[in-house]
Amino acid sequence: MKLKHYIGLSTLITISMCGLLSATHLVSEISENSGNVGFIGVDIAPTIIDVTLPMNYAFIIGPNGDISANFQFINNTFTEVDIFLTGVTNGEYTTTEIVEPTRFSDRQWAELNMINTHRYIALGLEHTLTKEQFWLHQEMPFLLTSIAPRDSETFTWMSKHGNSWASNVVLEYKLYLTVHLR
Repeated sequence: MKLKHYIGLSTLITISMCGLLSATHLVSEISENSGNVGFIGVDIAPTIIDVTLPMNYAFIIGPNGDISANFQFINNTFTEVDIFLTGVTNGEYTTTEIVEPTRFSDRQWAELNMINTHRYIALGLEHTLTKEQFWLHQEMPFLLTSIAPRDSETFTWMSKHGNSWASNVVLEYKLYLTVHLR
């Protein structure tokens, strides 16, 4: 009998404002001797980053395959934003290591013994529209997605793992995301 296993993912977010400032009033002075333009003052309208990201997410490894709902990153800002995945760490009680999906063949993943089932898992995100895959073992940071103003991008979880679970297990991982104005 196969048991259900839950994988919980937490998201920690860093918001950074990179490069987009709206100059609403610019005052300049031209030097008669050199022809250079010197700036006296700039009024800057503040830009607010307003992005909705899932903070906790779970999916189930069940007897009939993995069960995962889609989730969205929503850009409520009036400018494009980039979302970078900057890190992944295990939760306090999770010892199952995230590895590359090619560590084992599909057949080897399905036939992992109990020790290796509890030791290794490959986790990733798949863009539901483009089908682009981002496995969580790769070097970070990397650009996960760019989102147009007032738009969203949808992803789902994907995984490779063994099937020899001894009991119900809760695996917890923390994802670190950074949001940049484009």
